[in-house]
Amino acid sequence: MATATIKLTTIGAAAGPFNLYTNVDSYTTPFETGLTRAQLLAGFLSNNLPGIATTVRVKSSLYCVNYLDINITIGC
Repeated sequence: MATATIKLTTIGAAAGPFNLYTNVDSYTTPFETGLTRAQLLAGFLSNNLPGIATTVRVKSSLYCVNYLDINITIGC
Protein backbone atom coordinates (compact mmCIF):
# COMPACT_ATOMS: atom_id res chain seq x y z
CA MET A 1 0.00 0.00 0.00
CA ALA A 2 1.04 3.57 -0.63
CA THR A 3 0.12 6.92 0.88
CA ALA A 4 -1.38 9.72 -1.20
CA THR A 5 -3.31 12.93 -0.74
CA ILE A 6 -6.37 13.22 -2.96
CA LYS A 7 -7.53 16.82 -3.30
CA LEU A 8 -10.18 18.31 -5.57
CA THR A 9 -10.51 22.04 -6.23
CA THR A 10 -14.23 22.10 -7.07
CA ILE A 11 -17.12 19.76 -6.28
CA GLY A 12 -20.82 20.35 -6.89
CA ALA A 13 -22.71 21.26 -3.73
CA ALA A 14 -25.07 18.27 -3.96
CA ALA A 15 -22.42 15.64 -4.72
CA GLY A 16 -21.24 12.97 -2.33
CA PRO A 17 -20.49 10.97 -0.34
CA PHE A 18 -17.58 9.66 -2.40
CA ASN A 19 -15.74 6.40 -2.91
CA LEU A 20 -12.22 6.09 -4.32
CA TYR A 21 -11.22 3.39 -6.81
CA THR A 22 -8.11 2.55 -8.85
CA ASN A 23 -7.31 1.06 -12.20
CA VAL A 24 -5.68 -1.94 -10.46
CA ASP A 25 -8.99 -3.86 -10.53
CA SER A 26 -10.74 -1.88 -13.29
CA TYR A 27 -12.38 0.45 -10.74
CA THR A 28 -14.38 -2.37 -9.14
CA THR A 29 -13.53 -2.31 -5.42
CA PRO A 30 -13.17 0.99 -3.55
CA PHE A 31 -10.06 1.49 -1.44
CA GLU A 32 -11.73 4.33 0.51
CA THR A 33 -15.47 4.83 1.08
CA GLY A 34 -17.85 7.42 2.47
CA LEU A 35 -15.63 10.48 1.99
CA THR A 36 -17.27 13.86 2.31
CA ARG A 37 -17.10 16.83 -0.02
CA ALA A 38 -15.25 18.75 2.72
CA GLN A 39 -12.60 16.01 3.09
CA LEU A 40 -11.81 16.02 -0.63
CA LEU A 41 -11.74 19.80 -0.88
CA ALA A 42 -9.33 19.98 2.07
CA GLY A 43 -7.17 17.11 0.78
CA PHE A 44 -7.82 13.56 1.99
CA LEU A 45 -4.77 11.54 3.09
CA SER A 46 -5.15 7.85 2.24
CA ASN A 47 -2.81 5.13 3.43
CA ASN A 48 -4.69 2.48 1.44
CA LEU A 49 -3.75 3.31 -2.15
CA PRO A 50 -2.58 0.17 -3.97
CA GLY A 51 1.11 0.67 -4.76
CA ILE A 52 0.80 -0.30 -8.43
CA ALA A 53 -2.13 2.02 -9.20
CA THR A 54 -1.67 4.66 -11.89
CA THR A 55 -5.14 6.24 -11.76
CA VAL A 56 -7.56 7.10 -8.95
CA ARG A 57 -11.27 7.41 -9.70
CA VAL A 58 -13.34 9.69 -7.45
CA LYS A 59 -17.01 8.76 -7.70
CA SER A 60 -20.05 10.00 -5.84
CA SER A 61 -21.85 7.04 -4.30
CA LEU A 62 -25.39 8.42 -4.06
CA TYR A 63 -26.54 11.38 -6.09
CA CYS A 64 -24.42 11.48 -9.19
CA VAL A 65 -23.20 9.01 -11.78
CA ASN A 66 -20.29 11.22 -12.85
CA TYR A 67 -16.74 10.50 -11.78
CA LEU A 68 -13.29 12.00 -12.11
CA ASP A 69 -10.18 10.01 -13.02
CA ILE A 70 -6.92 11.42 -11.66
CA ASN A 71 -3.53 10.28 -12.91
CA ILE A 72 -1.14 9.59 -10.06
CA THR A 73 1.99 11.69 -9.97
CA ILE A 74 4.90 11.00 -7.67
CA GLY A 75 6.33 14.01 -5.89
CA CYS A 76 9.65 14.49 -4.21
